[in-house]
Amino acid sequence: MTTASSTQVSYQNFEIGTRVRSWDFRRVDEPKIPGRPDCFVEGTVIAIIEQHGVNFYEIRAERRVWSGEEEAPEDGEIIRTPLNGTQSFRRCTNNVEKI
Repeated sequence: MTTASSTQVSYQNFEIGTRVRSWDFRRVDEPKIPGRPDCFVEGTVIAIIEQHGVNFYEIRAERRVWSGEEEAPEDGEIIRTPLNGTQSFRRCTNNVEKI
């Protein structure tokens, strides 16, 4: 596990084999917005890959919640999400947490 830091935020990253939750529309360093239903995928980090100069987690989806509703992940579903601390168009990503 490595930690990179910004001015005020510490970004935690995870090794292959770690169980994580990857949030959509929410950062792990921000409070939940009242009235906004949860959207996330839970699973195990199976790889860290580089694509076009950006590092991504590959996560085997084991649980999916969309708009607060439980959905079954597709058989063998793999999602990709940038490592915490990756610069996006507005700010650094910080959407993945250990579970």
